[in-house]
Amino acid sequence: MSTLSVEVFYALLLSLPEPWKVKSVTLSPDHKRVDIALRHPVGSLFPCPKCKKECSVYDHSRPRTWRHLSTLQAQTYLHAQVPRTRCTEHGALQAEVAWALPFAQTTQWMELRVMETLKVCDIQGTATLQELSWSSCQEVMNRAVQRGLARKEDKMPSVLGLDEKHLGPSQGYMTLVNDLEERVVKEVLVGRDANTVQEYLKKYPQEQRAGVKAVAMDMSGSFRKAVDEAIPEADKKVVYDRYHIVSMLNRAVDQVRRQETKEMKKDGDESLKGSRYLWLYAKENLPEKQQDRFESLRALELKTGRAWAIKELIRDLWHCPTKEAGREHFERWYSWAIRSRLEPIKRSARTLNRHLEQVLNYFTHRLTNATSEGLNSVIERLKQKACGYRNDANLRITILFHCGGLDLHLAV
Repeated sequence: MSTLSVEVFYALLLSLPEPWKVKSVTLSPDHKRVDIALRHPVGSLFPCPKCKKECSVYDHSRPRTWRHLSTLQAQTYLHAQVPRTRCTEHGALQAEVAWALPFAQTTQWMELRVMETLKVCDIQGTATLQELSWSSCQEVMNRAVQRGLARKEDKMPSVLGLDEKHLGPSQGYMTLVNDLEERVVKEVLVGRDANTVQEYLKKYPQEQRAGVKAVAMDMSGSFRKAVDEAIPEADKKVVYDRYHIVSMLNRAVDQVRRQETKEMKKDGDESLKGSRYLWLYAKENLPEKQQDRFESLRALELKTGRAWAIKELIRDLWHCPTKEAGREHFERWYSWAIRSRLEPIKRSARTLNRHLEQVLNYFTHRLTNATSEGLNSVIERLKQKACGYRNDANLRITILFHCGGLDLHLAV
């Protein structure tokens, strides 16, 4: 077996295309670092970045450095002066290099390693594992998402989900526009007002917007206004999501509980103390260890118990076989709710009655926002892993990286 010089060894590992050569390799044991200087012979030709025509060299950039995969435990860096081509058609443009993307500070091999790590770690964790700066890892994620967006056809999904995401006490909200057929996040909008959502939807041609089959969302007035303005026949396509409807009634039940707790405490009765979460469970999900206490509370015939029973009855609406059966069920439920003498329940019932057609559109489209809620849970875990995001743009990139269903592939 022949012995290779260190320059030839690294040239083979890097698979450098002509006319690039390894000029020198410098090892700094104290700093655990390998520096590889690259060069090209005088008179070499390079393709113009735009027309790919072979051109002579006009001049060179200042020396540039790229972080490469480590050599054993030593960080490895490539160094080169990138030429600018002298193109008769396009003028002087910086030539592309085979080992890195334009403007990148890492080689493509290192970029691929960072991308794979980002799939399981947050940016700070990736930076620590790969011994890079936080900003370098963020730039890798940015490029991956832009590459994925450029590859994916930007067309209006036929089944949309709109879901708001609270960012934090001082940051406001984002709106997730989800493709419920592909089960991915289509776009992340900063804000939840009607103009923001409407502007996004109206960027698509009229024929694409007319092709939308259904839109699942909560009963947000801003969402409804935006969809009404942008989507033809929206009243037949909007489906108010059952998760948000049950959540609204859960809030009503909790309001009844709080009011009743205050009334009972005046008489020294603390039966409802510590029972808040019991009333938020669906009957089938109540923990076994809590069932005895829950049944004893229900036996007291409290207002809270009545509110809980009304909330549970509305859940049967989505088990009805037809729209007509669903309408009949709602009418019976509404009659009970409106006669309950429980103001929070009555307010929720009136809200549902005003939007009944969009609630019953479920039976036409058999659509819920469950996919959106699942994506929302993934995003919440990403936020927790990163201990929050102060920058809306970085959060958007992170969401699209993990939940956008994009082709992030990088060929090396």
